[in-house]
Amino acid sequence: MLWDSVFLVICRIMFVDFAAGIRAGLPIGPRYQNALALFTALMWPTFLGLGVLSGPFVLLIYGAKWVSIAMCLSILCVVGVFNTAIAMAWDLFIIADETGRQARFEFVRSIVGFVVFSAACFISIEAAALAKVIDAIFACVLYMPHIRRITDSQYRDMFAIYLRSGIATSAAIAPAIIVMAWHGWAATTPLVPIVLAVGIGIALWGIALRLLKHPLFFEIKSALKPVLARVTR
Repeated sequence: MLWDSVFLVICRIMFVDFAAGIRAGLPIGPRYQNALALFTALMWPTFLGLGVLSGPFVLLIYGAKWVSIAMCLSILCVVGVFNTAIAMAWDLFIIADETGRQARFEFVRSIVGFVVFSAACFISIEAAALAKVIDAIFACVLYMPHIRRITDSQYRDMFAIYLRSGIATSAAIAPAIIVMAWHGWAATTPLVPIVLAVGIGIALWGIALRLLKHPLFFEIKSALKPVLARVTR
């Protein structure tokens, strides 16, 4: 639900922007790196925050009978982190007119993913979820060199993006980790400290973005400027 309702919607908007830039003769590298910074800084705290709070979340939304799947939800949130790390890989292949290469990659990935997932299903449902993490890591290994090639990016460029978003993410989820660890990672952790932890985490995330001069901070600032202007009138 997070992937479809948030990430894919933003991807569609960015795809149009990339295509317009290509038609105008602009290099795609800086635009992609900026988009990747926005994606990771936004989606990583969302996925990992949900992963940390999976027990209380499942208990609140689905009830006590479903608490046992909380670990699976946490594992699948890690999948989201790896998938975000290679954001818009498909779109880049389309823009670069390399859909044939992409189709071959997806064929190989599908075979590997099917074999690993099928084998894991004979072990446990948690192992099946972990198989999806392996599939996501394999996709990163498969696509990353070509993402760098198409966008003319260096590993140091990607690492710098991941590092800054990773620091902001750590600041965002740290309060939730502390609260959950204090209560023994129980699904019955009270909602009041969870809500406070989430609020503090969002504040720390915003501060981290500001201190890191992260592109997402300036995007948020730009988006909020009209709202603040109307409020202060």
